[in-house]
Amino acid sequence: MGIDVAVLMCLRDIRHNKFEDSLIGTIEISLGQGPVYFNYYPNKTVSLMDKNILDSIFLNTKFHGLDMKEGSIPTALIYRIQYKVMNTCASRVLLKPQKGETTLFITDMTKANVSLPRTIKWDEVTLPEKWIMEKAAPSIPIPAHT
Repeated sequence: MGIDVAVLMCLRDIRHNKFEDSLIGTIEISLGQGPVYFNYYPNKTVSLMDKNILDSIFLNTKFHGLDMKEGSIPTALIYRIQYKVMNTCASRVLLKPQKGETTLFITDMTKANVSLPRTIKWDEVTLPEKWIMEKAAPSIPIPAHT
């Protein structure tokens, strides 16, 4: 039906520097079998604020046994990417935290898995001088060996 040419396709996130870490999915096929359909659903989340967003999905295609004139285009790639817009604070977890602050995510499962971020400033937190735990065995000092 088609030509006897082996094709290796790698779906990658090329924001990763190491090739192995960048792999999302791979397929090796022969064009001799006719049209090839490659469906993959990586359940991948990428922030729209990511400055390398255009590198988050990349398809490498390598042909073996193809003998064509220079400048010829050997195949046609038809693809579809599905996405959904989410209103979530989880995409902000990759931001660098501010010094002296911790972000706590409060999840209310009764309201459709809504997570609300709450910033806690370290200087507003009061910790006790001594922690007393109920039913805890007291620590025994271990003498230092000289």
